[in-house]
Amino acid sequence: KLNEHADLAEARRKVWQQVCLEIDQYEISVGLAAIDISTNTSVVYEISSIRNKRPEYSSNEIYRFLQTHNCRELVVYLENFKVSGEAEENKFKRYFENVLELERYNIYEFLINSLPKEFSKISYQQKLLSKVFPKQLDSTPIEYLNLEHYPNAMLSYTTLIDFIYKRNESYLSQLKKPIWWENNKHLTLTHNAISQLYIVNNKKGKNNSLFNIINFTITNQGKRL
Repeated sequence: KLNEHADLAEARRKVWQQVCLEIDQYEISVGLAAIDISTNTSVVYEISSIRNKRPEYSSNEIYRFLQTHNCRELVVYLENFKVSGEAEENKFKRYFENVLELERYNIYEFLINSLPKEFSKISYQQKLLSKVFPKQLDSTPIEYLNLEHYPNAMLSYTTLIDFIYKRNESYLSQLKKPIWWENNKHLTLTHNAISQLYIVNNKKGKNNSLFNIINFTITNQGKRL
């Protein structure tokens, strides 16, 4: 019993994030989702960029999203990537690990072209969401969350819910409706400017960032703020 409570307390301090990146001949599409179990809150976002014009825009936005939401656990799916073997697949992974600085995260899954097909089906998404959110008389679960016009965000969110639900469904028992992460409400800093300015922790040790200098929190609750 004590071990169960300890495991639950540790999980409650975690923020899980999901990245679903899909690429086709002309466009790069990204769905992003974050669930904070300690506060029962969640955030979703989606972006797209033209491959031959601003391909770096998507990776920059992914990086900002991960930095902003202080992710601890990460799940990454890359879809429709043309890979001819394990060597080329590892090459893609190393590229994203470098660009997004993924070494700072605990990555549970990093898969290429391995997302189950049913995850993209609306019927499956509706069924999954109905396990977490209360039934509505006048709307479907996707409409209730206001995500019917955002397929990439919806895919990322439901995939993350499925991932957490299979590990312990009680983590999602009080989950609130997701909030849309809006660009116009945040200062836009290119890629890793937050780290370059030493605003947040980059390396181990004391006084290596502005946050560490002004952070005098002691309790676990304070550290999560």
